Amino acid sequence: MKTPNQMTMREIQELKKQLQLKEKKIASLTDIIDELAERGLEVMEKIVHLSDYEGLKSENELLSDALKEEQKQRQEEIIEYLKR
Repeated sequence: MKTPNQMTMREIQELKKQLQLKEKKIASLTDIIDELAERGLEVMEKIVHLSDYEGLKSENELLSDALKEEQKQRQEEIIEYLKR
């Protein structure tokens, strides 16, 4: 890669544009992660609530099921985002 002194203004502007796009993607991914963390807390609250009333499944089974579902949703959202 060229040093900044060897680059033309056009090349520098293109690199800045690429950097801005990457920063936007990072910001969007950060927002997705924050939202998923909130959902994770909601899932944990639901697990606690369900475990109080559920006689057939242990808490570990409930946690495992909820985490599998949350992981599936995360993967779908990230794949959908990356397709944009």
